[in-house]
Amino acid sequence: MLKVFKYYLPKYYEAILLLFINIFIGGVGATFIFVLLYGENFTKVNPIIMYLLPMTPLFIYILIRGYIEKNNISEEKKEVVLNRNIFRTIPISRTIIIFVLLFIATQAISFAIDPITNLFEIPEALLKLYKQLNDKNIYQFITVVICAPFVEEFLFRGIIERGLLHHSKGAVFPIFFSAFLFGLIHLNLYQGVGAILIGLFLGWIYYRTHNLWSVIFIHLINNATAYLFSTIIPEEMLTDSFDKILIQYGYNPNLYIYIVIGGLLATTVSIYLLHKLLPCYKNSFK
Repeated sequence: MLKVFKYYLPKYYEAILLLFINIFIGGVGATFIFVLLYGENFTKVNPIIMYLLPMTPLFIYILIRGYIEKNNISEEKKEVVLNRNIFRTIPISRTIIIFVLLFIATQAISFAIDPITNLFEIPEALLKLYKQLNDKNIYQFITVVICAPFVEEFLFRGIIERGLLHHSKGAVFPIFFSAFLFGLIHLNLYQGVGAILIGLFLGWIYYRTHNLWSVIFIHLINNATAYLFSTIIPEEMLTDSFDKILIQYGYNPNLYIYIVIGGLLATTVSIYLLHKLLPCYKNSFK
């Protein structure tokens, strides 16, 4: 069944449609069901179900479109796989170095873009989520660290970016557009701007490697770091920015500046090294 996804190659208007289905049909529909079944206590629904149920209409639609494209006999079938196993073709030592660099780059980008995300206030709904994470709920961990990276990379890189790269002559606009949609689906500026920026990195890695596991790894590391950070700091600090938290723990105020500059340098160096080390499969989307 999963093989039919390779036949669905959405264009730009279809990518917007996918976002519409997820937000206005999946999101609103799931909220209605939760309120109908649980009333005012709907926020206490298992977070895994609360995350996956709104995605259901979207994945049904993608599955149907995949079957339609596969069985379309009026034109030549086009297929582009979601994932290429590039690591079979390179030495294990090089693979380890690549994943170490992906880890470093992910952490470095988070520090480098922190001053930008600090420009926006944390929404109340997100603050409630942080408080739930602070309670060390295992279902929250599974949702944030496991479900989200797999589901969102499948959708934004595996389906949307793959389709846009197939239909476009260049790679810049497909990468930017998929990153923009990735930020938009978060429905708030605090997360959305950061998601766009790291989405550009995710998009570039997927474009270069055509490997879905690489971007899932990046997304998992990013979410795991955020989850860990939310669980170890006191609840009263959840609304504070990173620089204020450092000050409250007694560190020199200049340390934050050094961390951001270090993040920028580490991001630049790691991306340069990845550019040199990564095998290039960017033409395999056609």
